[in-house]
Amino acid sequence: MSENILEVKGLTKDYGDFVLDKLTFTVPKGVIMGLIGENGAGKSTTINCILNEISKTDGNIEIFGKDYLSEEIEIKDKIGVVFDENHFPDIFTPNEIGTYMSGIYSKWERNTYVNYLSKFELPADKRVKDFSKGMKVKLAFAVALSHKAELLILDEPINGLDPIGIAEVRDFIRELCDTSGKTILISSHILSEISLLADNIGIIDHGALLEEESLAE
Repeated sequence: MSENILEVKGLTKDYGDFVLDKLTFTVPKGVIMGLIGENGAGKSTTINCILNEISKTDGNIEIFGKDYLSEEIEIKDKIGVVFDENHFPDIFTPNEIGTYMSGIYSKWERNTYVNYLSKFELPADKRVKDFSKGMKVKLAFAVALSHKAELLILDEPINGLDPIGIAEVRDFIRELCDTSGKTILISSHILSEISLLADNIGIIDHGALLEEESLAE
């Protein structure tokens, strides 16, 4: 039996006008799990609950076999995250972000980070506010992949990108999957893109998980 990196059981978040309703799914080690659903279906709410960016109403979440709240610091040290919006201070440069991250992650690798900046052709001394949307996404990947993360969580990473940017990010994720065997949870409203990447998919609609199965099924 595969080791489950992420286990979500009965996850509920009640906003009153929207309810994430008792979601249950698992992400085994080495598997790419795609969460598919229209905008507003509950994908980002699910991910924000998993990351404890928002508090759940009910349910249980375990990551690496540990409770996501009581072991939060240890768990987040091994997670890489890419959001659909920039979460870095606009006045920082990639160099400054690298210095900042070295004080957060126990396994931060400066050389790996510098290599990704070079691979993505990101100017190390240019302020984030002057980056395009695609450059900000690539910067997020550079950070997420430079501290030996065992789980990558990608929330709509291609949202808002132009066709060239979408192709670049998609190809990079595919390359990453083929070469590293990382465990990935990726959300998107674009089924055609997820179908090129995911092993398993979960379909979310109006806060409910309609299906969870292998892509082949």
